[in-house]
Amino acid sequence: FKNIEVGASIDLIGEASNYVRNGVSYKTLEKNYLELKKQCTEIKFSITSVLSMFNAFNLCELQKHWIEKNYLSAKDLSFDILVSPSNMSLKCLPLEYKNKVSKKINVHIDFLEKIRDAEDLISKWKNAIDFMFREDHSYMLESFFKSNDLRDVHRNQFFEDYFPEYKNLRLNI
Repeated sequence: FKNIEVGASIDLIGEASNYVRNGVSYKTLEKNYLELKKQCTEIKFSITSVLSMFNAFNLCELQKHWIEKNYLSAKDLSFDILVSPSNMSLKCLPLEYKNKVSKKINVHIDFLEKIRDAEDLISKWKNAIDFMFREDHSYMLESFFKSNDLRDVHRNQFFEDYFPEYKNLRLNI
């Protein structure tokens, strides 16, 4: 086949990917991508992510990694902003965390501005910052943690082990 396109849904880099998609090994995912590119050199590969509270601090790293490794160009990376379930939306972050996320995103935008064909991705990141600050839904944090705690009990995991950046977030409840 001459025209093969693979659109992957990858939301996180590293161990945190196992929390959101239980059983997923990010290292295996990346290894499979490299093998796929080796076996099928003509393949067109892209990644679309969903930006949520889970990867607010991590998605920039994922994109930067794939660009710096020359796996993909910026135009092959995209994301949608999670709206529902609303207790996982960026709007749930308290102002202190929104400011931290915004700072991280702005550093990523600075990185992307030096990259060819990154205009669309930069625009998406700017829209994400606007979306995040548009409303305060931090009252939903309790619901966010309750759903994670239920998952944690079932999977024998602990949210903060995978997302240490939120170590003190429960204190905002």
